[in-house]
Amino acid sequence: MSLTSITELNNMETQGSLPCQSPGQCCSMMPIEVGSKLIESGEYEKAMSGQCCPMMLLEVGSKLIDSGEYEKAMSLLDRSFHIVTSPSSNGERSGLDLPPLMEWGIKTQSMNNESTEASSNLSTSQPIDMYLEDVEDVGPRMFRKAIVVSGTMDMALLQLVICYNKAIIYHATKDLLTASNFYELILSRFNLVCNTPGFCLPPDYLHLAMCVCNNLGQICYEQRVECMAISHFETALQLGRTILASDSANAGYNLDFSDVLSNWCRSKYMDADVCIDVYAALEEITSIRTALLSWDHVDIAAAHFNLGVAEYLRKNNSKSMSHLLYYLKIASHHASNGIESGLDPLAGLIYLLLIKNDEKDDKLSRDLVWGLRSLQEKRSEVGPRHYEVAAVLNYIGTLLFHAKELEHALLFLQEELQVEQHFAHPSDHFGVSVTCNNIGRILQELGRYPQAIHYYCNALAHEFDFDEDAEDASMTSYKTMNENPTAMNLYSTVWYNLGLIHDKMGACKKAIKAFQMALQLRRNMLGPDHADIACLVYNIGVLQMEQQMLKDASVSFREALRIRSIASSGQLNDRHVVTTMQKLASMQKSRGNIYGALETCQEVVQVLKESSEFEGCARGKFLGAIYRDIAELHHALGNLNVALVNACKSVEALRSSFDDESTTPGEFSSQVEESATSLLLVGSLHHELSEPMKAQECFVQAVNIIQDNSTNVSPALAPLLEVSLLLRSNQCAAKA
Repeated sequence: MSLTSITELNNMETQGSLPCQSPGQCCSMMPIEVGSKLIESGEYEKAMSGQCCPMMLLEVGSKLIDSGEYEKAMSLLDRSFHIVTSPSSNGERSGLDLPPLMEWGIKTQSMNNESTEASSNLSTSQPIDMYLEDVEDVGPRMFRKAIVVSGTMDMALLQLVICYNKAIIYHATKDLLTASNFYELILSRFNLVCNTPGFCLPPDYLHLAMCVCNNLGQICYEQRVECMAISHFETALQLGRTILASDSANAGYNLDFSDVLSNWCRSKYMDADVCIDVYAALEEITSIRTALLSWDHVDIAAAHFNLGVAEYLRKNNSKSMSHLLYYLKIASHHASNGIESGLDPLAGLIYLLLIKNDEKDDKLSRDLVWGLRSLQEKRSEVGPRHYEVAAVLNYIGTLLFHAKELEHALLFLQEELQVEQHFAHPSDHFGVSVTCNNIGRILQELGRYPQAIHYYCNALAHEFDFDEDAEDASMTSYKTMNENPTAMNLYSTVWYNLGLIHDKMGACKKAIKAFQMALQLRRNMLGPDHADIACLVYNIGVLQMEQQMLKDASVSFREALRIRSIASSGQLNDRHVVTTMQKLASMQKSRGNIYGALETCQEVVQVLKESSEFEGCARGKFLGAIYRDIAELHHALGNLNVALVNACKSVEALRSSFDDESTTPGEFSSQVEESATSLLLVGSLHHELSEPMKAQECFVQAVNIIQDNSTNVSPALAPLLEVSLLLRSNQCAAKA
């Protein structure tokens, strides 16, 4: 890297380079536009072979600085410096047209008003300006943007600008000693200009000096010379206030001043000196940035956070909450719109939760406050990326989950995941899987199913070889997992939750796959006949039935009922089982699978007889319906005698279900309808068996049961009564 020496910089003192107001003759020089294009296209040798305007070199060099191409930038700045310090530029005939003093001006990119118009152009070159005691201090902001020439300028200032841009290269590349020497020499030159008789300092001189003092303060802060840092920042503030008091102040000056003011506040704050002056300065920073930046700019968020914490320390909880909530509003806006701004909602949430729970006396609030303070202490002691910090984050997230503050719990658990991923060993991802499962569980509760699926899949990724869109999955380290019941339980739970989500989203095939994986793990963990296995097998059967996989569904239901008969207790709800299997039998019948439907109905009868969930009346009603279904199925097979036996069982079961005192009018009408229907079926079967007298008796009973309860039944039974009356007459030949 070609570097201008400090000796060359000192030569500025003896070259008589104070503002020259005598224009020289113009010589042939390369047009700025041509030179700029050559340099920007990388043709440096060609561009510099001609006579280049130093301001062109300065402008392009500044662009290279801002893009981080420091070596190329330094080469151009060296060239520019040598041009402006050559004898021809100091009173002899020169290639530069030096106009009167008041016609020049400088600008920095930070002064460009376009940077204040939209938050989409958020700067990533500067750290977020938040004062965080419990994480690594990012330090004060350095002015790292190169100064760019606007038009023509005074020779002395042009030299200072070139040297300043060279200084920020040294500063950015951590050559702090050389950078400090450059900054100090620029200040000495500035003081020389200040002492020139009759010379009135324009704002551009003051702004340059403010930037230099700020950057010196940043270096002192980084070197932990806090008192010198504060002194430099205070000098920069004096220069800045002089600019703001002039008529030339613009938005750029104001924003740069707010950065200097914030650097001073940071130095005082981190030194535990939050005095009234610091508080007033924080309010001024917030006011300046709010007036000049869009509402969701990161610098406005940082200003509100810093002021919110200051209010918290002053016990002004209501004001503190107002500022912290504004910070969270911006952070949430960025997150929801995919803006990678680096704002951490957790930073503001910690203080909000402390304010909310600090004065409460219930156990949950006390535990939460203890956890939050422990988190701040641990972050300060061991840093933000440590397993002890992860443990505290998990503790807080769990407390908030049980308190049903799911959104807040989610933030702490997501931070825990980031910490764990930082220090987790490649061969041990179980902790990461646990946290992914916890996050997925919260997202599932919040109804954010696609996000929940993402985290559940991450929880499984290190133990299972599967594709979310594929029909199957396999375990990659089954032997190791089988030796760890905790891991087996976790992964079976994750698969089960995935099944529930896919079911809710209507992805039945994926749900079946997930439930089958959970079933495989739970069988290995609990044994084949555990009560929990029955529930899972039953769920698989329900999904298979919905997918018209009736044969598979029958097998699943039969297995679930087998386990149910062995296990002493379980999660199966017998009412659901009966209803579901009745539906399965109906679907089997509609497909012509009469024997399958009969087998299903017989299993329903067995459940009804053994279940303790059905009282006498309810049991009789369900048995009456299922016996009638069995009778109709046998009739379809031509087994009239067997059909008659089951039809008679239906009538008897329904008679036992009558309870006009404990049933509603609607339920009573249903009982009457069911009984009359079964009686008509019995009568029709007797008729087919050539037993007309018995058939007639059944038809009469059907008519009587409807007419005897006509005051308590729905008018909707009128058609059934009409059919019964018709069958009762000797003129009608009944047929089942």
